[in-house]
Amino acid sequence: MISIKNNSLFPLYILAFLVFGGIAMLFPVISPFAASLGADVPTVGFIVALQLYVTGILVAPIGLLINRLGRRNLFVAGIFLNIISFSFYLFASNLNLLTIGRVLGGLASGALYP
Repeated sequence: MISIKNNSLFPLYILAFLVFGGIAMLFPVISPFAASLGADVPTVGFIVALQLYVTGILVAPIGLLINRLGRRNLFVAGIFLNIISFSFYLFASNLNLLTIGRVLGGLASGALYP
């Protein structure tokens, strides 16, 4: 059994729970938001899936970085990249900014998932 008192990663686990909750809340919102920016149906599908594509492509190379730099360092970097990604969603006035936000979100998710 894991002791909460002796686990120095416990605050990061709580933070990850909040980050993943934020990511999950975006799924029902991102499609109508992309459509409101002028995306057609195939483009909406691409933008929604883009984060998962980037995560899938980068999860192995990021795993190698985790072995070199340590899990905690990349975990914290992933959280900060998620904050930047969410900022792109907030200020996206066109599809290019939304796409950049999704790519950064995929990179951040790659650092958080392994």
